[in-house]
Formats: sequence, C-alpha cells, structure tokens
Amino acid sequence: HLLEQAGVAYQALSLFEPALRTETDIASAVLDGKADCAVAIASAARRYRLGFVPLQRERFDLAMGRHDYFAPSLQRLMWFTRSEQFRAYASELSGYDVTRTGEVIH
Repeated sequence: HLLEQAGVAYQALSLFEPALRTETDIASAVLDGKADCAVAIASAARRYRLGFVPLQRERFDLAMGRHDYFAPSLQRLMWFTRSEQFRAYASELSGYDVTRTGEVIH
C-alpha cells in the first residue's frame, strides 16, 4: 500500500531470495552494503546504529474470551506488562509505546 501511494512498482525493488527472516539479518544486510534500506523496527535500527524513518504505527491487541482472561498464566502476563521492569525494558529498546499495554478494552 505504501509503495502504491509513493508510485513505486513492487517489481522495481531488488529483493533478497530467500527473504530475510530476522531483524538481525536485515540490519546485517544494510550494514554490509547489500541493501540500501529495509523494513524493520526502530529498536533494531537503534541497536545497530542505523538510521530509522517510521513508516507506520501498529497496534497489537490480544483477543480472548472473558473466562480465559482470568486464567492464572494470562493474569501473570497482564501483571508483567504493567510492571515497571517491562516498561523500562520497552523504553530502553525504543520505538514502543506501552502506555496502554494491559488495558482491558471491552
């Protein structure tokens, strides 16, 4: 969609075969001069001291039944996402907005 908006044909891109699967592989390709740029997350760019231009913001939600929400394992996950340790780590990585993490929407 972003390529289409920019008027760039997908076929005009040079693509890796096979596709790179990890953020580390992507960063290595850019660092090694095998790629001019790549789509990745801000924390990977920061870790490898690469420039970063945000293209899109994404929100991720967990959908579950009401009963499942009260399972002990899920309650531990929810507790952890509201902890200072989790928020500090997300801040250290950069590129993540965790202000609403753990919030029940419906």
